[in-house]
Amino acid sequence: MVAILPPTTAQAPVVEQLLDHGFGPNRQNKTSYRFRDGVAPIQSLARVAVSGEAVVGTIQYWPMRLGRESVLLLGPLAVWIGWANQGIGGALMATSLSAALTEGWQHVFLVGDLAYYTRFGFEPSSPWGVTMADEQQHRLLGRCLGDAPPPQPGELQPMRANSAATASAPAPASVTTSAFFK
Repeated sequence: MVAILPPTTAQAPVVEQLLDHGFGPNRQNKTSYRFRDGVAPIQSLARVAVSGEAVVGTIQYWPMRLGRESVLLLGPLAVWIGWANQGIGGALMATSLSAALTEGWQHVFLVGDLAYYTRFGFEPSSPWGVTMADEQQHRLLGRCLGDAPPPQPGELQPMRANSAATASAPAPASVTTSAFFK
């Protein structure tokens, strides 16, 4: 049986190993990782899939700006290869997206394959006029949560602690962007 839970400090090294395994040891060189530099992930939305004591999957979210709106960047989502095709990625998505909706988030973006993420309600962001600098635009996908209307057009920007954008429009109430692990 697999449980979907918030991550603990003790699980941090295993999560990093899982991400290296899934995306390669140079994963931090990807464009989407540059948007995470100097930005803390949203701890309240992070989840791990656990079987017994073993971490078998993980999902993380990061705060971003789209104009004046606070939005989410989903990722990475990873599952150990031996646990693939068992619904763990779907369970991580469902649990964390439900938490994001509960916290008041309206829009989630990710860089990934439409063929996989369409089952979770994601669609190309280009019809909305949403872009991400230096990223392959056909891989930038978005989703409205609940009954939120489509987002305003614009370019996704990192939400860095000292940026003017952060000060002018904070993330929705009850959202914490402290350290990833408790």
